[in-house]
Amino acid sequence: MIRKISLFFAISFLVILGISCSTSTVINTQVAALRKDLNTAIEKGSKKCAPMETAIAEASLRFAEDESSEGNSVLADKHIADAKTYTAKALEIVNKNPELCMPVKVLVKEPPKPVIIAKKEIDLCKIDSDNDGLMDCEDKCPNDYGTVEFNGCPPPDRDGDGITDDKDKCPDIPGLPQFEGCPDTDGDGIVDGQDKCPTVPGVLACQGCPDSDKDGICDPNDKCPQEAGIAEEQGCPRKYTLVVINRESKQIEIKQQVHFATGKAKILKDSYELLRQVAQVLKDNPEFKVEVQGHTDNVGGRAYNMKLSQARANAVRDHLIKVEGIDPDRLIAKGYGFDVPIASNKTEKGRALNRRVEFHVISGMDDNK
Repeated sequence: MIRKISLFFAISFLVILGISCSTSTVINTQVAALRKDLNTAIEKGSKKCAPMETAIAEASLRFAEDESSEGNSVLADKHIADAKTYTAKALEIVNKNPELCMPVKVLVKEPPKPVIIAKKEIDLCKIDSDNDGLMDCEDKCPNDYGTVEFNGCPPPDRDGDGITDDKDKCPDIPGLPQFEGCPDTDGDGIVDGQDKCPTVPGVLACQGCPDSDKDGICDPNDKCPQEAGIAEEQGCPRKYTLVVINRESKQIEIKQQVHFATGKAKILKDSYELLRQVAQVLKDNPEFKVEVQGHTDNVGGRAYNMKLSQARANAVRDHLIKVEGIDPDRLIAKGYGFDVPIASNKTEKGRALNRRVEFHVISGMDDNK
């Protein structure tokens, strides 16, 4: 009895094993067929035009193989069905758009084969490649036009300014053709060798130095280079319009009289600017020591005029000290009455000229200035 039961189970196992093997074979056959169709779709460009369908079909085929190998035929059949559906969709898409889906083929062109030209013997003594009159066999620079002096090479240009040394008057300093190779650093049209101010644009009249204020006085000699002036003021504008320094007579000459109240020593306001310019001369010439002289006409007695002339000289001195700030030690006041006339006292005009104040420089004026 036991033997019969054992025999039954053995036969049943063999039957089941046979059925399983048969099912696995069928599944593998279906997978192979579908994979062939899917590869056809991929070759036509399904990964470009139907990327989702292609990916699902590939995954379903892998799952079907895995389930089949584990004996899960039901799940394997489901994955095969999915693979079949999406493979068909991928093929449909690529067949409708063959030109759009097909991958671009890159053709690699073989490089041309080199052409071998037979070498010919060249006689360099019959060729002048640079046409400079020297044959290549004697020319040290056969491809550059040169001279016989330099063995067929161009003359050297040590400073690299484009002007060869044989024509360059400044061969070691880059220069300009118009100056035969010499530089004009400040670009004022005056070559550096003749320019006294080579780094500052100037004018020919100033030997290359500037005349910034265009007053005809070159900046190096101009004490006021940015302000147009005159030569006698060393290039500065004239400071004094009402006074003149007369070095010959050693005077600070005034162009108008100091005005006083009639018969008094009170200076009128219209003379303040005149005295300011006198003070400016003293400030500009600190070495000057001045005698302020008072003079009168002959109207009235001597004593009266001596007193009036001294009072007026004192008034002018006091004004220069107190108002203009001149050092008292530089000023002496002296009245001369009517003893030193400069015109006739017989006429009104002459008497007007004699009523005056003068500024005599008694020390500090160098005659050589």
